[in-house]
Amino acid sequence: MSDQFNILDQPAGGVTAADATDAEVAAAIAAALAAGPFAPTTTGATAATRYRGGTATAAPTTGTFLAGDWVTILTGGFALCTVAGTPGTWVVLQSGAFVPYPAGGLGKIGYVTNDVTQSTISTVVDVTSLSLTFTAVASRRYKLSVGLTYNLPGSSRCLAHIKEGATIIGRVIDANTSGIRRELGIMTVAPAAGSHTYKVTMETLSGTVSIIPDSVVSLNFFLIEDIGEA
Repeated sequence: MSDQFNILDQPAGGVTAADATDAEVAAAIAAALAAGPFAPTTTGATAATRYRGGTATAAPTTGTFLAGDWVTILTGGFALCTVAGTPGTWVVLQSGAFVPYPAGGLGKIGYVTNDVTQSTISTVVDVTSLSLTFTAVASRRYKLSVGLTYNLPGSSRCLAHIKEGATIIGRVIDANTSGIRRELGIMTVAPAAGSHTYKVTMETLSGTVSIIPDSVVSLNFFLIEDIGEA
């Protein structure tokens, strides 16, 4: 080992390999880094960092690291140690092209429309074309908006849900007023990071309902927006 990194074989403020505590070793390593090739060189960025190698699929789960250590994840991405320890606390940076995520949100993530009539609905049906697949980012909040025009006969009650597969994410319409109506339903979610496919469904608790969009002024639609931090 070179003199530059052989910090435990010689005194460092009274610390030796034989009697050093973990805290003293960490302090000695930090002191060596501050004077070594990983020392910060730019005013305004004064914390030391180290490249520590790579992992197969995730942040390290063994070994001892310092805050500022980072590794390459071979499936595509990076992990940064934010709190020193064994193995320390790590933040995984999203793979792929860098996209800034402002606190105020990114706006539209997906938007679809239809002008298809679906008549005399009673049991649960998917609303034609109102399905979106998107990749959610951890700790982000998304607004889901649904617009539907429908005809509800007297004494009927209709429900519209947003679902992921068979799982109900939320109810966006619950109506029992008869006649032709235009409804806008809105909800927010903070899903787990990864790919999600949401769809709009329609059903009745009693009677029937018909979706009857006006292709000129009131297309049915489904909109997903990133609105900021969760």
